Amino acid sequence: MKMLRGIVVMLLVALPACTSGDAAYLREAQDHITQDEIRQRWGEPKKVSSTEDGETAWVYEKREQQAGNRGTPPGVWCDEYVLRFDREGVLRGWKHRSRFHGGELMPQECVPSRS
Repeated sequence: MKMLRGIVVMLLVALPACTSGDAAYLREAQDHITQDEIRQRWGEPKKVSSTEDGETAWVYEKREQQAGNRGTPPGVWCDEYVLRFDREGVLRGWKHRSRFHGGELMPQECVPSRS
């Protein structure tokens, strides 16, 4: 039981370290950075969608492989960022979700949809 608790604590500590740089960048970028600037930094989004009023949403996935050891299973951390842009292409909001795929090195779905 103590070992399981230790693993959970390690995972909770490691997760913010992996994503804090991207989250900090997006917090600073919101309301003034453009789609072109995001594309230059992060490349092409995995998925793009748009609304009737001209807003767009871009989805990015960032994956980081974790080698297993005695305390943690092998697998992949998968972070999904959904960026929302206004008609002028300015970042107006974003969401981040993360999931650990234990034992799975190439999950098809980064962060499963909530159904």
